[in-house]
Amino acid sequence: MSMPATKTVRWIITTVLALVVIGAGLVVFTHTKDGQLQDHICWDQPSSGTAPVKYLVTIDGGVPIETTIECVRIPPGLQNGEHIVVVRAVDQLGQMSPPATLKFVEP
Repeated sequence: MSMPATKTVRWIITTVLALVVIGAGLVVFTHTKDGQLQDHICWDQPSSGTAPVKYLVTIDGGVPIETTIECVRIPPGLQNGEHIVVVRAVDQLGQMSPPATLKFVEP
């Protein structure tokens, strides 16, 4: 083989190896990404009315959880299946918004 042909073959082999490594990385990434559990549930701020000071959140009708941000941690040990989260915004005067219902499935 001449010198230019050898360089071309090396470039082809290098490119194929790089594509194989990228493909293997993507396969590993997609398989590990599916296995991650969601440990928070989040929502948007109310679009109207006064700004909320806090939120009251209940999961499956349980004890209300108070939070000042638009996310709450899903309690550990929650049984598999569909769950309902009810969120109510509370303004600085203590007035509560109508409930917003969120559903999620714990695998």
